[in-house]
Amino acid sequence: MEEIEQFNQRLKTERQIATFAISTLLIGGLSLTLPLWNDATKYSETLFCFTGNNQPCKGEQIKRGISWMIEQERRNFTFDAHVKTLRILPAESPAAPLYGLAGTVALLSAYAGSKTLTDSQEKAIHSQLSLLKVKALENDLIVQNHLELTQFSKQQQSVVTKQAIARNATETIEAMKSPNELALDEINGRLQGETALKSHELNLSELDKQIVDNRLAAAKATRELNKLQDSKQDSKSFTQVSPDEQLKNTLIDALKNHEDGYLWKIINSLKPLWLIGNQGSGKTYTATAIALIRKYCLDAPIHQLIDRHATGDNADVWKLLDAASKVESEDEISLAFEDCCERWLTRIKQKPTTKQQVICDEFTNLKSLCGESAIAFSR
Repeated sequence: MEEIEQFNQRLKTERQIATFAISTLLIGGLSLTLPLWNDATKYSETLFCFTGNNQPCKGEQIKRGISWMIEQERRNFTFDAHVKTLRILPAESPAAPLYGLAGTVALLSAYAGSKTLTDSQEKAIHSQLSLLKVKALENDLIVQNHLELTQFSKQQQSVVTKQAIARNATETIEAMKSPNELALDEINGRLQGETALKSHELNLSELDKQIVDNRLAAAKATRELNKLQDSKQDSKSFTQVSPDEQLKNTLIDALKNHEDGYLWKIINSLKPLWLIGNQGSGKTYTATAIALIRKYCLDAPIHQLIDRHATGDNADVWKLLDAASKVESEDEISLAFEDCCERWLTRIKQKPTTKQQVICDEFTNLKSLCGESAIAFSR
């Protein structure tokens, strides 16, 4: 509070000094500028009257005007002919403009002093308020720390007191026990010691077990690493093949490893494959998938496609097969059945190394249409 009072007293002193100086400048400036309102003080004046030639001027006809303005009007010959100049009155104070300038400077100085005082005291007040806030925060922190230390000290004193009371109570209870009770306590202590020792041994055995498990895991990881190192050469040779070959080998490995490889056995078989199912069960799509796998994985192109809808409803299904020939009409299908039988017999005798595929869709309906040729084809 003393610091605030000193600060207020300093501001008050500054205001008093500034008020006296500003008031002096203000009064002096106004006093110096007042004569500027009277033209006779600043300028010389001319007495004249409006009358004819050789006629005397009466009192009410005599006029007074600023000399330089009268001289400008006398350039008008009509004005000069009707005006008679009586006398020129000199200016009461020729230095009045200088006094006016000095008064203006004094007024501006008063304004500047007032503005400077206001700004400086405003900054000083803001600075003082910021300092007071910082000190108040510092005091709050000090008080808070003091309270926390006091509370902590009380808590510690309470803990120490409780421990001392508990120790005294234990010693008193021990002193009041009989010899039999002391012997019983000794037995209980031995039992607790043995229990703790066994618990420690159990923890050690658990740690030993964990160490063995970790060693087994490390040995397993070492074996896996060795397998990876052994297969590194195979991976190098695998990376040398083209991307298409990699995809083909990956697909073949996946088929071989899926459920004992029964899918690969079906696809790799040279015997005819019959797909039987209800309408809409996916026979055509399944046949397309198998034919595509055989085409790209076994190098077995589609030699002939027998389907009454090969270029109609099923065109989108068969478009990836790129069959060498497509048979759709009833007569063409019969001839295709006979041609297949003859070609099979010829290939059996020649034992060719290349493979071919023939796909026949909806054979049940074709059997009723083509008769013997379809029966021979199925045999």
